[in-house]
Amino acid sequence: MHHTPEDAGDTAAAARAGRLIVTHVGPFLTPRQAVARAAARFDGPVDHAAPGSAFSVGWTTSPAGSSSSAAQGAPLRGGPACGPAR
Repeated sequence: MHHTPEDAGDTAAAARAGRLIVTHVGPFLTPRQAVARAAARFDGPVDHAAPGSAFSVGWTTSPAGSSSSAAQGAPLRGGPACGPAR
């Protein structure tokens, strides 16, 4: 089972993500509709991972010396749907 766009937006907001990239769009929505519905629940940037698109993932070091994502300072977590950063 996949998240709805609203679920993805809620999850990104709860995780304090710096960005949301919608990777799976069901057959009854266009990517534009899915992005709009996710963006209604998440205040950060929302994009669609269209075939051939590439997204950079950056890391910084916090003052305490621990690694954190550049956007919000929270650890970046990936899953099977995540491709290599370019």
